[in-house]
Amino acid sequence: MSYQIGDRIIHRNYGPGTITGVEEKQLGKQASEYYVVETAQVTLWVPLDATENSIRYPIETAELEEILTVFNGVGEELPDHHIARSEVLNDRMKDRTLPVLCTIIHDLTSRSRSQTLTKNDKRHPASRGRIAPKRMGNGPWYTA
Repeated sequence: MSYQIGDRIIHRNYGPGTITGVEEKQLGKQASEYYVVETAQVTLWVPLDATENSIRYPIETAELEEILTVFNGVGEELPDHHIARSEVLNDRMKDRTLPVLCTIIHDLTSRSRSQTLTKNDKRHPASRGRIAPKRMGNGPWYTA
């Protein structure tokens, strides 16, 4: 994804920021281009060719409302058998949108209130925040 100077973004570790420029940096013998990202705490240099897992646009208002609806709702009941439950969760993971990941987290959390989660439930990538959504949205600047 190509970003422009002035774009407001969310950095995976440092939160909201703005792309303020593009600079070439020499690391060792190789020169690479980097986005300069200003956040409230620090200035970051993000490689132009490695943005997919580090920065994204803020989510759209409609998607945020969908996520809030997921977390305010009653979780879907998951199968009792651990293998069937794992299959359901893995099938959902094929569509790695943010609302789907939030639904998985919500459903596992709801289940944990009434039953003990298995090791596999606790290790599920979505429940550990290990899976980034395919697309996080290209919406307005959002500070909630």
